[in-house]
Amino acid sequence: MHDTTAEAVARPRAVVKISSGEEVTGWMRATDVELDHSTDKPFPPRSAGLGIGVASDLKGSWDDQPEDQKAIVKLDSFRGGDSVDRLTTKLREYEDPDGAVGGYLDSEHVATAYATQVARAVWGDDVRTASAKIDSANMEIVPLSTQARTAVARGWDRLEVLLTGRYHATYGLAVTRILIGLTGLGLILTNFNARHYAFGVGNAWSGEIADPKSDFPDIWLFSLFHRAVTVPPLFTAMMIGLAILAIVITLGWRTRIVLPFYLVLWVSFIELNDGAGDQGDNAYRMFLIALLFADTTRRWSLDARRRARRSRRVLSVDGVAGDAFGTDPDAHGTAVGSQRRWVLIMANNLAIVVLAFQVCAIYMSGGLYKAGGAAWQHGFAVYNPLQTQQFGTWPVLSDLVTAWGPMVVVISWASVLFQCAFPFMLFNRWTRIAGLLGILSFHLGIALLMGLPWFSLTMIAVDAIFIRDNSFANLDARLQSWWHSDSPGSRHSVRAADLPTGNEHSTKSGVF
Repeated sequence: MHDTTAEAVARPRAVVKISSGEEVTGWMRATDVELDHSTDKPFPPRSAGLGIGVASDLKGSWDDQPEDQKAIVKLDSFRGGDSVDRLTTKLREYEDPDGAVGGYLDSEHVATAYATQVARAVWGDDVRTASAKIDSANMEIVPLSTQARTAVARGWDRLEVLLTGRYHATYGLAVTRILIGLTGLGLILTNFNARHYAFGVGNAWSGEIADPKSDFPDIWLFSLFHRAVTVPPLFTAMMIGLAILAIVITLGWRTRIVLPFYLVLWVSFIELNDGAGDQGDNAYRMFLIALLFADTTRRWSLDARRRARRSRRVLSVDGVAGDAFGTDPDAHGTAVGSQRRWVLIMANNLAIVVLAFQVCAIYMSGGLYKAGGAAWQHGFAVYNPLQTQQFGTWPVLSDLVTAWGPMVVVISWASVLFQCAFPFMLFNRWTRIAGLLGILSFHLGIALLMGLPWFSLTMIAVDAIFIRDNSFANLDARLQSWWHSDSPGSRHSVRAADLPTGNEHSTKSGVF
């Protein structure tokens, strides 16, 4: 065990095999040797700060431990080959609300590995075991440049792990994909009866067919619908094809292949009439471009189901599956497969960063723009659009919402505050929940009261990436449990499963 009651540098020692038995060495200040590589040197190696980094991580994880766990570690009573397992079990018996135990055990494992490496470098292969303790450091002997490089290196390592370690927001991206597909499908279906008047030959009076206001029809890749708009049967067939692609996106079938075609056709279609669009179309297009680089089908998709079946097949034949959940198509077990997986994970996580930035920029810029208007400052801005025929699509509801002046003021100011504060509310779990609920209410109000459901659904789709995978996983488990409990024959199957077979009555299940 490590003495972590002090701070600063790691000091290893070892149990070394000698002719007469074993000898315990003294504590060695290995950090001094490392720092000697950087002191008074214009181009010091990065190895100069390894020991300080290990010690700092261990000290930080120790400080995060609850007092009960600290008391257990200080007893230093766990010996033998299975000491780590027994210590881990004992530490987890006590409450750990912040999940600090795992971080401490990981840091301790790294410190022990560091001590072992240093001990073998000093005392050779006769080292039986090694340990390290954290001792006080004289920070005056550590050059400021070394401390800065160490901090930068550790920050870079953490960023690299964050971006390439695993796929993030797998459930959130699945929800984004589903809602994005439903948004496109819904917009096509609600405009299908009036397709020629809004986007086709019936809109020739606007001059969009002869001289498009948008630049997209002038780009050959996005001019497919513009070329077909004067042939109504072909235009209708292409709209139906676009709706089918939206369904395919929603179901998550071959999405990496289908999504680029959907993006091209969607932009070509929606830019037929610039006067019939809104800002939601711009956001929708930007989100689609970012989703090209994300893996949106790792959850709740036909692609995920296909991968699971393939992994089960491989497991039954070879006894090895690509991934514990059967959802990773990139884990090939080869150098090329590992490199491809690394690139795809980073692309996925960077796409999440881009989506988050776009959403926060939209909310922040919109909130600041509103804050500069007199109507929003005086709190009556919500009243004006709801009393117009274009946006007051439900006159009775509009009158009900705007009947009481203080309510209009609260809604107007709350929308500005939530939009401006949303990016900052994401840094804490509880403020994130409040922010997401506030933004969800904001969009539901816009969808229902102002007749802009597809703009609202587009924004709600991307807001899903801010919900943790654990929350979605718990919801998924509960829904599956409810579904199976209400399905026909479930009661009979449950009762049959409860009956012991063989020697099950003498063993405990390890599932739960």
